[in-house]
Amino acid sequence: MENIEAQVVKSLDGEDIELYDFIPYLLQDLWEIGASPEVIIDMVKRHIGKSDISVLDLGCGKGAVSVKLAKAVGCKVKGIDALKDFIEYAEDKAREYGVSNICKFVVGDIRECYEEDYDLIIFAACGDIFGDLDATVVKLKAMVKNGGYIIIDDAFCEADKQVDGYITHEEVINAFKKNKLELIEESIIGNEALKVINDANNRSIALRATELKIKHPEKSWLFDNYIWKQLEECKVLETQVKCATWLLKKVE
Repeated sequence: MENIEAQVVKSLDGEDIELYDFIPYLLQDLWEIGASPEVIIDMVKRHIGKSDISVLDLGCGKGAVSVKLAKAVGCKVKGIDALKDFIEYAEDKAREYGVSNICKFVVGDIRECYEEDYDLIIFAACGDIFGDLDATVVKLKAMVKNGGYIIIDDAFCEADKQVDGYITHEEVINAFKKNKLELIEESIIGNEALKVINDANNRSIALRATELKIKHPEKSWLFDNYIWKQLEECKVLETQVKCATWLLKKVE
């Protein structure tokens, strides 16, 4: 099994494990990393519609989805992430939003998570940390109760395109069906809206990378490479694939 530091770097579009210790600095200006809390909140309100639910947010990052969902719905949320700095940030935000009594954040490796009987599992923008989509769905199903829900945020490529690291929409839907998950809703973000978000994020990251290059000139190559990887991945997301959030129900 790949070590968790390498997996974290990979999930954030990096490729060199040396970057791990610098991730909190590079991403210090960003709270929302990946999925849109607003999209997830809207899905939960319209399709689940109750506050007395237990939620597990796997790879919760800085807790943007967890905290905003708890605030909007009043549900109890547990978030797990490997980065201690992210968890501490999430705890601060929970206090700021007045939901620290219903939000719990834990530093941990989600690959070693064996929680169960949750009403809702959130797996947003975490990539292939559990393996391919089929293996991921099996893992998530084991944590949610029968009749419970799973939210997955990821991306897919068009049927007539082959994009490295992405499967087609048909393959995504087939993986859900194979594992007895009912598709309740699919939300696809428009490419232009995504570009606006990515551009703002990349400007912030580039600024922090410049600061790090001044502090650590011997590692300039590391930060330059990360910026390049970010821009390349954003180009793929904006032009070659579609980013989507799926709400699924465990029917058996």
